Amino acid sequence: VRKIPQPDARTMFLTSTGRCGENNLTSLLQNLKSVSTITEPDIFTSLAAASERREVKPQTLGFLYAASFKLLTHLSEKQTHCQTLVIRARPVCLESVPLIHLHAPWVKHLFMYSQGSRTVRSMRTVFKGSLPLHDNIKGISKVIGIGVKGHQVKDMDSLMCLAWASMAARFKEYRRMKIPIHSIRYEDLMVDPSLCLQSIINLYGL
Repeated sequence: VRKIPQPDARTMFLTSTGRCGENNLTSLLQNLKSVSTITEPDIFTSLAAASERREVKPQTLGFLYAASFKLLTHLSEKQTHCQTLVIRARPVCLESVPLIHLHAPWVKHLFMYSQGSRTVRSMRTVFKGSLPLHDNIKGISKVIGIGVKGHQVKDMDSLMCLAWASMAARFKEYRRMKIPIHSIRYEDLMVDPSLCLQSIINLYGL
């Protein structure tokens, strides 16, 4: 991987709160002739999990993130002749943004979200058939990428509200840290998709 030259194609990393219309945004971006997309590659989910469990040193994780972006972008550039690769990650990968910004500063970041009430309703349908909350809380928490230690979670809606609030707070913290990350709101995308798409094009030069 070290010997692979820096790809000419741009790399964009799309994170989200989940269940917020990220499929719509991915489809819009993919309609651009110069853009190729990859959806939820396992490598980034695995790295986020290793980071959460503190199994790997941050410097090593940073190298693995940088190598993964470089390799995926290089392969996509060769296979599709794209000028931009958009990698859509699972919500749990949002916590990786600062480490990626530090070790792979060429990666451009996008964050998508929707109103909390809509996200909670959508998540509720996904986990409707799950085991009772007290039996499955750890598993669901891992899927949506939050820790629940110290929080009073009594029902599924409370857990989903906590998930949305946790990810929204994390995004605000990244903005405070001056990490360049452009946000798209689902409700705005539905009202005027062309305007939202143009904002990305103008900012990142697609």
